[in-house]
Amino acid sequence: MLKQPVGQKRLTNVAVVRMKKSGMRFEIACYKNKVLNWREGIEKELNEVLQTETVFTNVSKAVIAKSEDLQKAFGTVDLAEICKMILKDGAVQVSDKEREVHMDSLSKDIVQNIADRLVHTDTGRALTQNAVESALKSIGFSVQPDQPAKKQALKAMEDIQKKLPGSFSRAKMRVRMTFPDHLLESINKYILEDCSATIEKSEVATTELTSAQAEHENDTSVANAPKQTFRSLTFICNPGHYRDLDRLATKVHAGESVSLHMVTQNVVGATQPAGGQVTSRAHSFHLVFF
Repeated sequence: MLKQPVGQKRLTNVAVVRMKKSGMRFEIACYKNKVLNWREGIEKELNEVLQTETVFTNVSKAVIAKSEDLQKAFGTVDLAEICKMILKDGAVQVSDKEREVHMDSLSKDIVQNIADRLVHTDTGRALTQNAVESALKSIGFSVQPDQPAKKQALKAMEDIQKKLPGSFSRAKMRVRMTFPDHLLESINKYILEDCSATIEKSEVATTELTSAQAEHENDTSVANAPKQTFRSLTFICNPGHYRDLDRLATKVHAGESVSLHMVTQNVVGATQPAGGQVTSRAHSFHLVFF
């Protein structure tokens, strides 16, 4: 009668993540394509990443790590916590072919991320793939196989703007803020001076009863309710100001019916007029509350 070797668990078709610690090798078995998702924060469920919540010394031979070795290396025998440590800092083991495919895909994602966010400074035009690749080559950029594309792209963008000054700029975003008309002076000043934004459109909004409210028009309290005038400003600003604008709407003017909406995440082909002045006429529209 054949005996199954003790301490072995066989797995197939896995992505192995390896870490060397305290002079010992530890490995975990993951689902392919899930490790980067975990590191990017896309996947948050550990059991969706791990094929088994087991720490091995050798996945291919199905040799499970001893508890005393785990305690010595990680200071704990909590398998979930150890797996998270290995997922965070371990090296993904892949074949040469898989590595080639992964690096090619990662490179394309990085280039696309940059092309979506940077523009030519002089013209405001979008960058071509060739222009991005040329810029990356100029700054000596190299792809890191274990880092998310977006993270690498953002770092590369900083280096491009620093090492190639005046050539490329971060694309602006188009934002719309709506607020009661009596706040116009203070918010307009903040947008122009603190955010150095360009206001494209200023609109006046008037309240309008919904069909549900109209049914109660015989109710004096509703029929005679004062109509509040709102103002809506559409403007272009640096993406770095979005958090401050959100704070202005949700914290500084909390409870004052101030709202902020992103209209266009990356504005390309647009040039800013000098002084951030209003570039279009004021228009009227109706604001309907539900």
